Amino acid sequence: MNAQEDRTASMARTPSEAHTLFTEILESVPQAILAVSHEGCILACNRNAEFIFRIQRAEVIDRKYEEALPPALAQAMSRLIHSASKSGDSLDSEFDFLVERRTKLPLGISLSPILDREDRPRGFVFVVRDMSLRHEAQNLRQLHQMNLEFVHTVSHEIKAPLTTIQLGTAELLSQRTPLAEECLTTLQLIDAAAQRIQGLVNDFLDVAKLEGGHAALETELGDLGLLAKKMMDGFHHVQKANIELEIDRALPPVKFDSKRIHRALENLVINAIKYSRPPARIRVSVTREGDCVKVAVADQGIGIPREQLGLVWEKFYRALAPETTNVAGSGLGLTIVKHIVSMHGGEVDATSEVGKGSVFSFTLPLRRT
Repeated sequence: MNAQEDRTASMARTPSEAHTLFTEILESVPQAILAVSHEGCILACNRNAEFIFRIQRAEVIDRKYEEALPPALAQAMSRLIHSASKSGDSLDSEFDFLVERRTKLPLGISLSPILDREDRPRGFVFVVRDMSLRHEAQNLRQLHQMNLEFVHTVSHEIKAPLTTIQLGTAELLSQRTPLAEECLTTLQLIDAAAQRIQGLVNDFLDVAKLEGGHAALETELGDLGLLAKKMMDGFHHVQKANIELEIDRALPPVKFDSKRIHRALENLVINAIKYSRPPARIRVSVTREGDCVKVAVADQGIGIPREQLGLVWEKFYRALAPETTNVAGSGLGLTIVKHIVSMHGGEVDATSEVGKGSVFSFTLPLRRT
């Protein structure tokens, strides 16, 4: 017997076998299913209907659904039947079902007419599904949107007075008339504090854009090693850090947004400097790794405990250690790195050993799927 004959034989089922298969399918679906006749008698229900509504099939079959089923379910079914009698279409609705008099379970219910082979109506089939996860997802989306709106509002409200402070201090510092030493020190402190606040505001807005999907990439084929070299040239003014750069000679070109990857690498280097004991020794490497280009920033700093390592990419999280108490930062730098790399289809990674240092890295794929 060939393959075609095997398939034909497997499809040629007896009515009994077909009924058994249909029953197994009906019992396997995760929703509760109920069928009622035009007269309102229950024709069928599956095991999920028994489980959710605490009913026994043998006790409800052939009985009126208004009498046999819990009132909340029966009322929802009646409303759909009434609506279907006017429109004749499939309908959907939602209702709350009280489980064991304690837990309110949001349920969605759908009605479809049962038609015979000649398209004559015989009754209705109801499919009932748990809406808890869907409602939870909607709530999370609403909370996320509220969070984005709050960040934007607060950030823009801070920006206006902050700009006034920065303009004022800049004007005073640029005056030709010499300032008293105490006044000059105070103005410099105000200017430095304003710059830190400006950095925080920019970080908040960047994260909001990245999380909200409002940040578009402007990618082009480029040399990631060259970008790293240009960025390192800008760090030469940092006297408290000794930064070494290692670039793979046979580095292939990769598609990336130069501004955003520059920001990601800069965040990693600044982080490495901040959490290293001076004089900081930082090593930046750009190498080929399989179908990716890998950028790694290694330091000889304080390190991060293993139990905290998986949390460092989260918003506002900062490793808990006595050495980090006086380190300034928003806890958003690594979050921004993760978002930027994810937008490029890459991955981030971190390894660390307390007292010996950390390695933060990311990869960018050579070919994006």
